[in-house]
Amino acid sequence: MHSLTKTLLRPVVRPIKAALRPILYSRHPALCDNVVQRCLDWGYPVKRIHDPFLVEFPIPRGSETDPKAAPLFNAHSKIGLPAQFLVCLPNGGVPGSTGFATMPRGEFLIESVHRPHQLLDSPIYRSRLPLKKRHLEGDWYSLISFFGENYGHWFYEDLPRLFNALPHLPKSTRFLVSAFVKPFQKDSLVAFGISPDRLLTQPSNVNTKCERLWFATALGDLDWVVTAPDVIRQMAKVLVEAFERPMSRGPERIYVSRRRLLLENQKRLTNEDDFLQEILRRGFEIVRPECLTLKEQIHTFQNAKVVLGAFGAGLTNMLFCPPSSMVLELQDPFFAPREWYWKLASTLGHEWRCYVGQPVGERPLNWANWPATPFSVDKAGLVTFVKDALGDNGQKPSLQWWNHNYSSVSIRNY
Repeated sequence: MHSLTKTLLRPVVRPIKAALRPILYSRHPALCDNVVQRCLDWGYPVKRIHDPFLVEFPIPRGSETDPKAAPLFNAHSKIGLPAQFLVCLPNGGVPGSTGFATMPRGEFLIESVHRPHQLLDSPIYRSRLPLKKRHLEGDWYSLISFFGENYGHWFYEDLPRLFNALPHLPKSTRFLVSAFVKPFQKDSLVAFGISPDRLLTQPSNVNTKCERLWFATALGDLDWVVTAPDVIRQMAKVLVEAFERPMSRGPERIYVSRRRLLLENQKRLTNEDDFLQEILRRGFEIVRPECLTLKEQIHTFQNAKVVLGAFGAGLTNMLFCPPSSMVLELQDPFFAPREWYWKLASTLGHEWRCYVGQPVGERPLNWANWPATPFSVDKAGLVTFVKDALGDNGQKPSLQWWNHNYSSVSIRNY
């Protein structure tokens, strides 16, 4: 009976198996690891929009005696980066809303993500079930990236990349954005002349094919936390000038508070209440950037001469401070030294000083835990740190790294 049933069902089952086989047993899509070379091979438009460059950062004084800090600052003090290119992909694709891009023949661009594992581990890449299809006519550019919804990553990585490519894009270009695009992203795009009607949401379950997809290679490198100084300085200038100056001047000394984030369980600096009154007595004004619009953040920081705060996206607002301001960064002892804001401050011509706090709880297992790494700061040590920075008396407390020679930051073609 069993054999007879199989015989009778075989004409029905075979076509179903044949139809499912490409989905159930197909290999993962092919990869493209050099979009410029591939486009040159296939005759697609390729344009170099920024020359290779070398960035030099002054090594903070005081770090030479710290066995953990010294090798990092030395290794990162001089970095060479490749040129940036803009390419046009006929029938290029944007699968899902994680920031991926595909070649006309379906190969995933490794260069569309910061690190290969973000692509290789993604369900968009690994799934054998096809996404819904959508075709868009005309010229398009994707503004979706893996970390783009983070204020710091957007302004330090994604926006400079776009800012440098923007003059070379067709005037009719429209832009794909994530369904979770943030107000600060929209506001910054408006400052660049990109109105909301030129934005189109990219759903997570759709594979969008564009008649012409424009793709700009990275301007800098995430792992080395660096972008082109000439571009980011000009970009910051454009953002500041895009919003009319306020009637009243902003504070000259700002303390970037994380109190609201603390309530949301991002427990980084745990004892802010212990030292807040001392900071206020020294002329600092408390600012919570996450509560402000982009316009309000620019107006708040564009007169600041000193910015104090724990490592976090709020310090990115040093972009809008006047040249030669001072950034006083508080870091946790687990992952210090973090070089992100040392490099950004040096790039912008700001002085940077760092104070390392005390551990709270057990050491995190790995870098996956770094966003919520809790630490505290000693009240007396912090007050001394701030007094020395403001008084510039040449004293060097332990675990303090700083740089006076900000003018030595340079960029040159090579």
